[in-house]
Amino acid sequence: MSRWLKRILFSSMILVLAYASIVAQETRRAQPDWWFGLAAAGNYNAHRGTTQVLNALITAPTPFHEGKGAGFYATALWEYRPDPVWGAMLYAGYETRSGVFEDVRNPNNYPAELSTRLGYLTIEPSLRIAPFSSSFYLFIGPRIGYNVKKAFTYTITTPAGNPSYEARLDWSEMRSVVYSAQVGAGFEIPLRSPNHATQMNLSPFVSFQPYYGQDPRSNESWNVTTLRVGVALKWGSGDVIARAGMPYSEAAERDVHFSIRAPKAIPAQRKVRETFPMRNYVFFDEGSTEVPSRYVALTNEQAAKFKEEQLQVIEPKKHDRSFTKAIDTVLQHPEHSRRSPEEQSGHECHINRGVGGG
Repeated sequence: MSRWLKRILFSSMILVLAYASIVAQETRRAQPDWWFGLAAAGNYNAHRGTTQVLNALITAPTPFHEGKGAGFYATALWEYRPDPVWGAMLYAGYETRSGVFEDVRNPNNYPAELSTRLGYLTIEPSLRIAPFSSSFYLFIGPRIGYNVKKAFTYTITTPAGNPSYEARLDWSEMRSVVYSAQVGAGFEIPLRSPNHATQMNLSPFVSFQPYYGQDPRSNESWNVTTLRVGVALKWGSGDVIARAGMPYSEAAERDVHFSIRAPKAIPAQRKVRETFPMRNYVFFDEGSTEVPSRYVALTNEQAAKFKEEQLQVIEPKKHDRSFTKAIDTVLQHPEHSRRSPEEQSGHECHINRGVGGG
């Protein structure tokens, strides 16, 4: 198998394995019924049988039996797919079935070489079957080939490798038309969105054309078996799917720019927490000598274990109106906060026993 044919095989395998389903979206267009396109492929040709009488002028002393070679295939295509599973295909184009036979030795021990260059205008109608309505499909059908090229080169060389005889002529007794069959498989790879007005698919394919019916000549048993590997590019246009009560018109494609602006954070209610160190004075409620409930009195043991970090987890008590009123009174009438040395000393003693402020 030639190097470039191996590359075609390898590239086709990559295309099939790299295929991924298009992102799911609502399909607004039906798949096209009619597809048109072009296809190109490489032919690997295996030549079998016997050929010895090359034409009316040349008969080889030793018959040739086996050979192989490569050719190319270029065609236009039409496909009709009225159903997701069943369809029809028609490929029409030009191909070559060239090859080189294995060398033989003549009775005088001189090596002989034979190569051929065959060309056909080919028409290939086929039945298309897509199992499970998938992208994978099979096809089978006849092949009709019109021979337009039938050249050969026959060379005899000396044991030293020098050409002693060479003929470049045409075969005789060639069939002008050959009838055979083929079977193959392919894979559809969409290149555009399902909602695009014009669909485009890339379709790698492979086909096998057995030797049955592919005898190039009518007088000998020489036949050709071909393995074809190629790729097709297809176009089609589907109709818009009508929806009841929801007329659809295709929007023009255009660039869209997005921007994000963060809103300013404005708190609905501001909360302030204040923490004061322990003080040696207390604000009393007006007309009362009792320690207000807004203060927390600590025992000697609690005061000894008290740490400033504990203030971070103590929930502050809610300030009531009496506390606000007391602060206003002290600020406006300082005489209310004055105490006798005895009263002040008593209060300070109480503070020293563990009265804390919050």
